[in-house]
Amino acid sequence: MSAVRQIADQAKSLLKRSSPGLAKSFKTGYQQVLRKGYGTALKLNGGKPKYLLILGHMRSGSTLLLHLLNSNPAIIGYGETHLHYKTAADLENLLPELAYFFRKTSLPHKYALDKVLHNSFLNDFSLLSREDVYSLFLLRDPIRTMQSLRDLNSLHDPLFDTTTENGCLTYLTERLARLEGMSSAVRPGQSLLVTYEDLVNHTEESFSALEQWLGLTHPLQEAYALHRGSGQWGMGDGTDLIKSKKIQSKARPLPIAVSQSAAELATASYNRCHDTLSRSCETIRATTTAR
Repeated sequence: MSAVRQIADQAKSLLKRSSPGLAKSFKTGYQQVLRKGYGTALKLNGGKPKYLLILGHMRSGSTLLLHLLNSNPAIIGYGETHLHYKTAADLENLLPELAYFFRKTSLPHKYALDKVLHNSFLNDFSLLSREDVYSLFLLRDPIRTMQSLRDLNSLHDPLFDTTTENGCLTYLTERLARLEGMSSAVRPGQSLLVTYEDLVNHTEESFSALEQWLGLTHPLQEAYALHRGSGQWGMGDGTDLIKSKKIQSKARPLPIAVSQSAAELATASYNRCHDTLSRSCETIRATTTAR
């Protein structure tokens, strides 16, 4: 492992004075070499975490949830990896990606965590029925989500147009429909539905349900740790709010109007998705009631 890094570092040093295009190409290759190296180290060191996928939509509070989970010693993840899960076999790419990001040659964690917020990143729903996959669905009030999407500005996400109400509505309704479609593929007992409102307003109850569902021995905490990717657009929420290191229950003001027609369409999509997932997945209240 150290030899691979030494060779790659030497080559990288030589290319520092090269053209920007060549340096960029090398950087990509350099990262690929390191990922493969960490992947090899993981195989040699043994141990394999289960997969925990946050399946939600943008502005659902997924960055907050990820940081809360990642601060537990049983879970490792950093944000949106942007890995494409075209088949169940693609899940194997998550472990070397996390090892590379955190510079670890072993992952003695119970769960490897990723979050998927766009339809193009998960094509094979059958992987959700695997024995080693846990699906954590996350939804947020659709009107607040629309306002937050409009507040983002399209510069932060080229996948859709957040400068228009219609662009935000199209993304949200299509994403909610996809999440609803995933409900038929989840494995019994290995899927849980959480809402952002539950997370910030009923934190203790939400934590209790998550701890029981995941079988955590260490309790979740309202204060969370940051990592080198925290606050970076592309990995998650790039606003300063995530850097507070704790749950903020008071919503920031968003004086952005949502038309009645858009609100009705978004709400109808949300209600269908929420109702369907509630029938297929464990829920916060059902899980805590069963204790």
